[in-house]
Amino acid sequence: MKEMEEFIKVAVIGTASYSLGKNLSLPKSINELIGSIRAKSNDEENVFLSSASVVMSYKKAGRLLPILREEIKQSEKETKKICPLDFSKALQSILNNHWDSLLELWLDRCNSFDMVVSPEFLPELLELGKTNPKLHDRLQKVIGNRGQWLASFNEQWSYVFPIQDESLWEIGKLEERKMLLHCVRKNDSKKARELLEKTWSEEDLNTKITFLPYLSENLSLEDEPFLEKVLKEKSNKTWEVAFNLLKSLPNSKLVNRSWEILSSIIRVAQKKSILQSSKIQIEFNLPDSFDKEIKELNFRIGNRKGYTKEENFLFELIALIPPSKWKSVYNITAEKLLPEIQKSKSNKKYLEAFMEATILHQDKDWAEYIISCQKSSEYYRAKLFNSIPFDRREKYILDILHKEKIGTYDTWFFSILEEYSDLWSLEFSLEIFYFLAMLNKMPEKKYLQGIAVCIHKGMAEEIKDKKYFNQLSKQDQNSIEQNKFFEEMSYEMERIIRIREKIVHNIGC
Repeated sequence: MKEMEEFIKVAVIGTASYSLGKNLSLPKSINELIGSIRAKSNDEENVFLSSASVVMSYKKAGRLLPILREEIKQSEKETKKICPLDFSKALQSILNNHWDSLLELWLDRCNSFDMVVSPEFLPELLELGKTNPKLHDRLQKVIGNRGQWLASFNEQWSYVFPIQDESLWEIGKLEERKMLLHCVRKNDSKKARELLEKTWSEEDLNTKITFLPYLSENLSLEDEPFLEKVLKEKSNKTWEVAFNLLKSLPNSKLVNRSWEILSSIIRVAQKKSILQSSKIQIEFNLPDSFDKEIKELNFRIGNRKGYTKEENFLFELIALIPPSKWKSVYNITAEKLLPEIQKSKSNKKYLEAFMEATILHQDKDWAEYIISCQKSSEYYRAKLFNSIPFDRREKYILDILHKEKIGTYDTWFFSILEEYSDLWSLEFSLEIFYFLAMLNKMPEKKYLQGIAVCIHKGMAEEIKDKKYFNQLSKQDQNSIEQNKFFEEMSYEMERIIRIREKIVHNIGC
């Protein structure tokens, strides 16, 4: 089109030295439109740019789009059964109501019977997986051949494909490298570590911080030499990740050497009282300086308020040691040691270090004792519950409910309930339901979902019969708002319980 040459000429020379001709070889209607632009403005630049826009639109008008001649390969036929209709209806309810906890249960049940998702749900499930890593492995197992075929058309759904091509470690994008490291670590921890070591010196700081936590899966003493090298690097961020990984290994050099240092400065004595009961006395004989030991262990000591540098180091040492060490070396249990630590003015400041050690090494005996007998912060209590076996948690949760005033703002308590993922007894379910009914504000929806996934199936009938509702609504302290909340919560939980029971029982139909 010669007219375009005219526009290019003006663009090169400039509107100050050259202007568009008034009669371009264009259709009359286009020339008239350009003429109206000239009539409305004396600014040559504005006239030129507006006219160019008109001509470009005219040039593109009526152009045919290119015809895609590439043949789209069809999906392979499914080799597994598609889940039953009733089970698919349950999935529809879950997706409509955004019941995330039930979705995980649904996917697990579907996989346990070696079935695949009905095709109409695939796009929505694949889209959910983009922002929810918990669904990745689950979806891989239940989307079937059609799901994999569909995911191949969207790069953001590529998480459903296990990455095996190790060349991606050298040339892939960050997300591809993360997925490769995760897949390899799951199946071959040694090979994953070797991949990391191979390029470690070339990685930037943010990438190192991203990759290191993947070693927590199948972590073993074989990872120790590499993590010890990372400890010596300048970055505090990589040091922190490597240090946390090493201290979680009970037999690592870091933990064993820490115990040697701690043993050298403590004196433990057991004395019998008049009643012949054994009493523990423990003293920490701090040296003038721990500089040599701090350097040896590559410790980077924080600043706790009210602690000297040496006391800070001692706190860190205690927090590293598995509680079982105190039993095996000194025959000391939590029941004997912790009350004495609590009573001592000088040693009381180390009580939380023992709690941290209990959490770190998941010691159930110490966790049960601390929960039942020791006062601890909300942070520590929530963490300690993870160490207590499921069949023992009900007792301690009910103790808290009966002794303390728990409100909607106590998110740590709801977190404990959410983590308690076993099916609850009917008695426990009734107690929790009563507690929820007495709240003056609805907890976050995610907590109600987590509770409903675990609550006893008999609660559906209890709710339906309105047994508790009728009792509670008669109580003077219950406001109209509370009763309204209770009714809404009851309805929501009854629905979730019934859907859960469908998931558990209908899949085999």
